[in-house]
Amino acid sequence: MKIGVKSRLKFTLLFVIIGLLPMVLVSLIATYSGTQDIKQKVYNQLTAINQIKKQAILDYFKERKSDLIVLRDTANTLSSQAFAKLANTQDLKKAQIQDYLKANNAQLHFLASQQSVKNHLIEINQAFDNPIRWGELLDQHDKDYNNLLALFGWYDFFLINLEGDIIYSVIRESDLGQNLSKDLTQSSFNFAFNAAKSGPDDKIQFADYLAYKPSNDTPAAFGIKPVTLEGERIGYIAYQQPIEKINEILGHRIGMGRSGESYLVGQDHLMRSDSFSTPEKYSIESSFANQNKVQTKAVIEGLSKHRGTGIIMGKKNQPVLSHWDYIELDKDHHWALISEINVAEALNPTTSRGKDYYENYIEHYGYYDLFLIQPDGHIFYSVKKDDAYQTNIFNGPFANTNLAQAIRETAKTGHYAFVDFAAYIPSDTPAAFIAQPIKDSKGATMLYIALEMPTEGITNIMDNRKGMGETGESILVGEDFKMRSNSYLDPIKHSVKASLSGTVEENGIDNLIIRKALEGISGAELIVDYHGHTVLASYDRVSFENFNWAIVSEIDEEEAFASIYEYTYLIFAIMLLSALLLALIGFIVGKD
Repeated sequence: MKIGVKSRLKFTLLFVIIGLLPMVLVSLIATYSGTQDIKQKVYNQLTAINQIKKQAILDYFKERKSDLIVLRDTANTLSSQAFAKLANTQDLKKAQIQDYLKANNAQLHFLASQQSVKNHLIEINQAFDNPIRWGELLDQHDKDYNNLLALFGWYDFFLINLEGDIIYSVIRESDLGQNLSKDLTQSSFNFAFNAAKSGPDDKIQFADYLAYKPSNDTPAAFGIKPVTLEGERIGYIAYQQPIEKINEILGHRIGMGRSGESYLVGQDHLMRSDSFSTPEKYSIESSFANQNKVQTKAVIEGLSKHRGTGIIMGKKNQPVLSHWDYIELDKDHHWALISEINVAEALNPTTSRGKDYYENYIEHYGYYDLFLIQPDGHIFYSVKKDDAYQTNIFNGPFANTNLAQAIRETAKTGHYAFVDFAAYIPSDTPAAFIAQPIKDSKGATMLYIALEMPTEGITNIMDNRKGMGETGESILVGEDFKMRSNSYLDPIKHSVKASLSGTVEENGIDNLIIRKALEGISGAELIVDYHGHTVLASYDRVSFENFNWAIVSEIDEEEAFASIYEYTYLIFAIMLLSALLLALIGFIVGKD
């Protein structure tokens, strides 16, 4: 009886083994094959996602480079137009001033040739020692000379005898009756008189502006001409040149924008006209009264009798587009003629909607800020006007930022520069920078233009979750092993901001596949990732200009093989049921 039971049990076990063995073998083969197939499909999918995002990133940076090239060309066009407009405006004003000065001399020559003027000079001089008669003659001849001031645009007109006594004046200030050599020794009037005494009869002598006490110390210039009768010198006539007429010419504001102006500077570096932008300091009166001198590059060049253009520091210590020239008065006197406009206005016109061009530009194209920087590193324009604005990026408080690095690089190469994302203190956010020099027609750098790139552009690419499932993510890691995109699975510790301001150990990723990718090796592997999960990962390198990033797309192994696990569980269940069924059948067959 015992033997029969054992035989049935052996028979039943053998029956189950014979029945399940093929099923187990087939299941194992199918599971392994399915696992490999799914793994390859996941790798292919992750690699495809990597390639799509990699190409999108490369396209993004190419577009940013194109943006900067367009901005550079736009700035070049705007500066060329501004310089041309300044040159045309200045040439017109120069011609008008020269015409005015020539007309003064022509009018004085004409008056000196008139017999009536000669007669008046002799008559008034003969009565000079008789106050009553002298006063009568002054009143009598006012009707002859009063209209000269309005007609010729002079401040005053004078008759002077051979001894230098001012025997007639239309305005009759305190200089009337005074002697130039004795009473007005240091005046420009006396300097002109001395030159006329020793000069030829047919030449007008000009003395440049100086403070003139009889006119309340208002700066005055004088032109003086000898008067002759039958070849003998009988005295002199002179005009006092006002500042109003020159101010009127230079004050024309057509084509000068909000900040543009034209002004004159003498050889003493003091103003010869009133400044439009800074009249409180650089009017002709305040310039002489306080010795407020203008010693900009434009003035120095103009006084050296050079003509040119450039972006320079203006008299307010702000960058300007400047056009300089000079006006020749005579062999001993000339003035620098300057026309200039603030660079920020010249290169940043207002749009039809009333916004600055650059402000509108960064809003439209998704930049955080735009900078215009002088060759010496001074940031004179910023849309956002953050803490770096009006500092020197080379030696100021932000000389160690990646903006400074971008400007140094573009200054060194003379070409486009890109500097990778880093924590940027003035904006309190991670930023990358692209920069480009703007050059003049001779190839010299006039200024640098730089764009601050936020992380959003890269984030928008990397945050696309199509095909990533529940646990999948794509990440970018820089050569410093810190994040260049925000982690989907750990947005707090592994965001770009946290990573760039933190440590690699806490906030970065440094593993084998990151190092492989940064070395230019691409592939797909099963690894343990930065948060301790086993993942299927595809990796590659993104290279653009002078930087490399690792791009990794990954998904948890559990999610990737979820269908295989379900299939395996189902097979195990079927095999269990089959084993029970086979055991029952074997037991029944063995009993019979």
